[in-house]
Amino acid sequence: MLTKPSVAITYARVSTDKQRDGWSIAAQQRELMKKATENNLDVIANFVDVRSGKSMERPGLQQALAFLESEEVSVLLVWRLNRLSRNLKDLLDIFELCAMHGVSIISVTEPALGTGSTAKLNVSLLGIVGQLERSLIIENQGLAYSEKQRQGRLISASLPLGYVWDKVTKQALIDPISALIVKAAFAAYLQGHGYRAISGMISSTYKTTVSPERIRLMLRNQRYTGDVVNAYGSRTSMLPAIIDKDTFQRVRIENKRRQRPRHTRPMWLKHRIMCPICQNHWLSTAQTKSLYYYECGQVGAGKWRIRADDIEKQVLQLLKSRMDVDSVSSGLDIAEQQRGNAAEELERLLLAYERGTISLAGFQSARAALQEKLQGRKDSVVLGDCLKIKAILAGPSTYDNLKALHPYIQSVRVDADKRTVSTIVLNDGSTIDS
Repeated sequence: MLTKPSVAITYARVSTDKQRDGWSIAAQQRELMKKATENNLDVIANFVDVRSGKSMERPGLQQALAFLESEEVSVLLVWRLNRLSRNLKDLLDIFELCAMHGVSIISVTEPALGTGSTAKLNVSLLGIVGQLERSLIIENQGLAYSEKQRQGRLISASLPLGYVWDKVTKQALIDPISALIVKAAFAAYLQGHGYRAISGMISSTYKTTVSPERIRLMLRNQRYTGDVVNAYGSRTSMLPAIIDKDTFQRVRIENKRRQRPRHTRPMWLKHRIMCPICQNHWLSTAQTKSLYYYECGQVGAGKWRIRADDIEKQVLQLLKSRMDVDSVSSGLDIAEQQRGNAAEELERLLLAYERGTISLAGFQSARAALQEKLQGRKDSVVLGDCLKIKAILAGPSTYDNLKALHPYIQSVRVDADKRTVSTIVLNDGSTIDS
């Protein structure tokens, strides 16, 4: 038991807002405050989550951990360690963070963790138990859902538009008004209307809003035929049918007919073009009817994009103009000549040092200057991998051939206003400017 006042925070969690009794947030907080009083702790903040403990992505937990790093807190109070996490690795990460900031973890329902390696061992053991409990919960939940499916009972009371849940009979019933909307959507689609047109029609006719995306999902939802197919199996007539199976099948066939293949044209510069607007993201690909683009998804679809054929043509032309055989061969010849001249100069320096005409410091300085000069000339004359790029460019302008440029092109820079290629940066650091 602590003998002097210490600053503490509490953390409580339940998986769903339906949990009651000893698992409820209120019950946990009562026990936490009782424990704080017993240990002479001054609680300055309380954090809660109504989420599963399988992930660390919980707002209450993240706020609590951030609080531990920034405030003078010495104790973290929890009802059980599995309230922090049911994953052993995550639990140990939390323990390490607390240890780093000198924070002790106190569990209301579990024995004291101790200190140092003993505390870490106890955290590991309790974490293993928590992880095992979670595995059993998932397994039992899966068995319960499978049994529900076998009995013809719905796993969830969450229903698509067109149905209502009868709490007395615990069955799904057709809602007459919203079912009309569903039937109208299926009929309009078979008449040739698109999602957006159907959404507008429903808005004007039924004075309610159903988004185009919701229309799309609605037309693909097999539950409207009464059949339910999920991870636990399939079962017919689990719901009263709003749409007959023949209509649903015709809509499915029509949907496949309307779908056009996307990105059928290979985009060999994908993730090689830096966005000239945000300067932070590689351009991805987009398609509009028969046109293909490279665009920045971070800026927003269509806000900045460039025609794929335009920029690819510019890149190829710029590469070809700088990769002709004469200039490459000339560059290699000059580089080879420079290496020969450097070897002769180094031999003269060694001979002068042996004869005592230059000092050791003078020899080292001259050698360093020679190496620096040679390196600078080599980089400026010979583009790295230029012969390999030249060989690729000599081949056909097909995706399979041009994709081989990926290992040699680091990035392509574009002028946002002129929409032209300004620079190609190769992986060896050399550049080709327009």
